[in-house]
Formats: sequence, structure tokens, C-alpha cells
Amino acid sequence: MLGFTLFGEMVLVHFILQYTQFSPNSNRFTLHTDIVELKMFLVNYPEIKDEANLPVFVRGIGIGCNQESLARPSALYPQILYSTKGIGLITVDGTTYEIPEKTGVFLNKDVEYLYRPKGNVWTVNWVSFDFGIAEMGEQLFLGQRFLLTSYKHPEKLDLIFKGIYNSLTMDSVYGNMKASAELYGFLIEYNRQIAEIPEVTEKSNRVINRIIEFINEHYSEEISLEMLCDAAGGLSEQYLCRLFKQHIGMRPIEYILKKRIGIARSYLEKTDLPINDIAQITGFNNTSYFYRNFKKFTGTSPLSYRQTALGIKSSGESSAALFSGKW
Repeated sequence: MLGFTLFGEMVLVHFILQYTQFSPNSNRFTLHTDIVELKMFLVNYPEIKDEANLPVFVRGIGIGCNQESLARPSALYPQILYSTKGIGLITVDGTTYEIPEKTGVFLNKDVEYLYRPKGNVWTVNWVSFDFGIAEMGEQLFLGQRFLLTSYKHPEKLDLIFKGIYNSLTMDSVYGNMKASAELYGFLIEYNRQIAEIPEVTEKSNRVINRIIEFINEHYSEEISLEMLCDAAGGLSEQYLCRLFKQHIGMRPIEYILKKRIGIARSYLEKTDLPINDIAQITGFNNTSYFYRNFKKFTGTSPLSYRQTALGIKSSGESSAALFSGKW
């Protein structure tokens, strides 16, 4: 239980420095007489072994910490910090934000930041973590660098926090593994509570609307995920795909294909343009690719679809007519 011993020493030193004073006459430490409320903080930095291969694992955790001013050019690992008492200030990219109670921040690694208490007391819970599977970070944290949000149910986060800490300190054999599983549950709950915040949902809706507007304007051109990310304000591809599927029910590429096929159906129904021209107009540079996707989404070929839409009985046209003739 070396980790627990080190933790105990940290708490003892903190307690002595903050809540006692040394009397030379009696050669003793005595409690400050002006103590109104006495609280201890809990901190643990587990030794990382096999859990580094897990999808997500704990690097460090703190509960009830009296947060002082701290400036870092970058964080080694992603972290979540939220206020339990008082108000903190955090500066990221030149902008300063308040972190009152029931509010927290997510900081990705390599983000430069400065945080400090606004008043005399700012108490926080924090956890730093890492990913054995890199994609897990993108899926859970949306490819974000920095996120400030409030929580409807911080008591749920507190409960999971205590479970993580207890696993790390009370089980020397499987504690780190158990803490990793509990951390995953914490991150899921964290994301769930974020999704319930109206301003977060509103922001997501604005992003999705920008993406859809871009697709509507450029469906006839080649569209890459990178272009969509730029249109959305510089999101990561993983976050964009996750957000889009959450709101629309499908990935962006599938949406683009359905959009193009829908417009192609309209051309087939209302015009006599050759099918290869319709393919080009709707953003398919390869007619065979257009044919495959049209059949995938409609269950029939473009030629058969046009014949059915116009009430024309199949007359056994050659396959060449599919690409170059009126049909």
C-alpha cells in the first residue's frame, strides 16, 4: 500500500501547514483558533502498469482540493476539473472564464492554460486520464481542446469520483483496473450531463446546420470530411462524425450520398437528361459508382426507376443506354 502511505503523508503535510502553528515555547504544533471548517483533500497518482493497455485509465485524481493559482504551457494528459465550492477563473487562448459551483472544464492535453481562485476559497474535484486506444479519446471528448459547461447532477459525478478514488487506494491488486472501469462510467455520465445542457445542444444544432448548408450548396462537387470540418469551424473528423450521427442518425458521407440520390431521382422523374449527365450533376464523377449507390438506396437501377416513374414498360434497352442515351 505504498500509494496509500504517500497519500497519507501528503494529507498530513497539508494539514500541518494549513491548520496548525508551531509554538517554540512548548515545542508543539497547535490548531489555529480561527478554524471554522476543517476539511482534508484526497489525492492519488496511481502507478501505471497493465492498465495502460485499457481503452481509458486514470493518471491522477483529487477530491476536495483547495485549488491555488496554476499556469501550465500544456497538460501532459486530458483532465476534467469542476468546482465544488467557490469560484475559479481559467484563461485559455487569451479568454478568461468563470468556473462557479456545479460548473467544470475539460482540458485536452497540449492546451496552455492558467487557472486561479476568484476569491479566498476555490475547492475542486479533478481527474487526469489517458487512453490506451487513441480513438476512444475522440469518441468521448469530441475532439475538443477546451470545454466549459455546467452540470445538472454534480452529486452523480461526486459519487463516481469517490468510487474511483476508493478503488485506487483500497485494492492493491485490482484497484487500478476497477478504477479504469469506473472512470469510463464517469466519462459517460459527464457526456450525458453535457448533452442535457440547452446551450450545448443549441451550439451543436448550429454546427449541424452549417454542415447541412454546406452540403446543400456543394453536393454537385467533391466533398471531403476535411472540407466539412472546416465548414463546421475546425472540428476533428471523429467528433464531426459522432455529432452528425447523434443529430441526423447517420454519418456525413452517408447523408451526402442520400442527398445526391434524392436529387438524382428528381432528375430521372422530371427530365430526359442522360443518366451519365445526371450522375455528373449530382456529384458522382464515376457513373458506375452512381449506379451502385442508386441501387443500394432505392433497390433498383436508375433506368428501371425512370421507366417506373414515367410508366414506361421495359423494352430491353441495351446497357449502353443506361449511361449515354436518353435513358
